[in-house]
Amino acid sequence: MPPPTLETREAPPSPAPKVLTESKRLYFVDNLRVFIIMCVLSHHAGNPYASHGFWYYQTNPSEEISSTVAQCIMLNPSFTMAILLVFSGYLVPPSFDRRPFWIYVREKFIRLGIPLVIGGMIMLPLLQYYSFHMHWGYKGYDSFWQYYWEAWLGFGTMPEGWNGPGWTDRNLAHLWYIEHLLVYALGYGILRKFFFAPGQSLRTPSPPPGNTAIFLFAVFISLSTFAVRIFCPYDRVYALLGVLQIDMSHFPQWLPFFFVGLAAYRYDWLTQLPASTGRIWLAVAIALVVLNFAIRFTPASRLLLSVEAHSAGFTLPNFTKCVWESFFCVGAAVGLITLFREKLNWSSKGLTILAASAYAVHVFHPPLIVAWQYGLGHLAIPTFCKYVISTLAGIVTCFAFAHYIIRRLPYAKRVL
Repeated sequence: MPPPTLETREAPPSPAPKVLTESKRLYFVDNLRVFIIMCVLSHHAGNPYASHGFWYYQTNPSEEISSTVAQCIMLNPSFTMAILLVFSGYLVPPSFDRRPFWIYVREKFIRLGIPLVIGGMIMLPLLQYYSFHMHWGYKGYDSFWQYYWEAWLGFGTMPEGWNGPGWTDRNLAHLWYIEHLLVYALGYGILRKFFFAPGQSLRTPSPPPGNTAIFLFAVFISLSTFAVRIFCPYDRVYALLGVLQIDMSHFPQWLPFFFVGLAAYRYDWLTQLPASTGRIWLAVAIALVVLNFAIRFTPASRLLLSVEAHSAGFTLPNFTKCVWESFFCVGAAVGLITLFREKLNWSSKGLTILAASAYAVHVFHPPLIVAWQYGLGHLAIPTFCKYVISTLAGIVTCFAFAHYIIRRLPYAKRVL
């Protein structure tokens, strides 16, 4: 065959930017999500024994036991939500790219809106009424339906002598996270649809942040958190615009991680982040945990563990608490993501079942955890043992319930 003439010879193509295509499943993301959900269960299992804020079962543990359990579970909010938000942000762009805008919106309302309605309008008011009437004076209502209409939906007036956690009684409890994801996902979709050029987002590889950038990110979160906590006490929940349930004291720590997840997808940071960087920041997180326990019985405990450290105000304990939390949050997030990627980036039948059930567990776990707490309530065993048993038994029960019952209901797998 003769060589092509000058007229038929094609010019060499111009170089195109390197674009990442969809790769195989990141099993370490599934496995770390399962671990994080287990940490969430442990946190809620420990709430009544730590006298730690709002929960459906109440106890009066000794100060020593309360402090011990509190120190065990106080680590959870500092990193669990951050990692979940990284993964949530990471998964939003490909979800948008795979389908038209209105199908994307419909999917988000199915996957996030339906659990929010079922949990927030059925499960939580039932749980709150039948648990809290033993502790907060709900016996004044003749029936659950009267309570639901007047106290939960807020169509009644606050009874005289009401001593519940707040008024109205309506709240989303742990489902705040799903509510936020729905808002973030819809916001992302609207921006992509109406303010950016159409078409799929390009995944262009870019070097991941180095130690200096990660350090500056932790400093930014520390200062942002402190700026908010000057005015907002630790763990104080607000209803933004009367709808969006938000813990302002942790919001500056958690929200940036959703944007980190968006960037991590675009630039492929989860697979490129050096293992050495992960080891350094995991060591930082471990060192901060050791420091937290080491100062427990020293005067320095005022800087992290005192009431002042958890109160609003321009104080040194408040500032040091914000710095400790933020650096632990960043260190644990970076360290655990790389650790699971290097050591647990594989799957099995059992891990696949756990990963598939994790979302349902997150939505429906409170009644099962509370059932264990009530069941253990009258046993003459140490309080710390009750915390351990309710954690382990709760994990087994919740994942079994999600796999064998919830996800086998008609259309459940479409949602969960």
